[in-house]
Amino acid sequence: MADINQKLKTAKTAVPDTTNSEKQLEMAETEWSREMAELSKRRKEIDQTKATLAASKREADETRQTMAAETKHCGRETEKKRKQFTVWRVKGKRKVNDKDNELDDLNELLTELQNIQVMEILPPKQSSRLTRRFNRLLRRH
Repeated sequence: MADINQKLKTAKTAVPDTTNSEKQLEMAETEWSREMAELSKRRKEIDQTKATLAASKREADETRQTMAAETKHCGRETEKKRKQFTVWRVKGKRKVNDKDNELDDLNELLTELQNIQVMEILPPKQSSRLTRRFNRLLRRH
């Protein structure tokens, strides 16, 4: 009898308890399903982040292309304005030179007129020493 009890005990330990195994299996399945749900949730978050990053990258690329085109256009406009200012500067210098030339001509004309006036007031040659001195003073001024 002892031998049969021994065999029965070993048989019980050899065959696992099905209710306990089923509970462990259910717990493992629920834990696995929870982990899968968490992984799925994290995967969705990662996908959303990827989509957001892709959208912001597209937006940045569009902005960069737009800015490049605008910069190119501004560069052309700046070059046009620079050329126009150069033309204006040259024209201004010409006007100043023309005015300087006119002023020089007028100064020469004025000195000629003063010389003519002096010559009309006094005869060209006088023998008196005072008159010659007076003529020299008039011609200087």
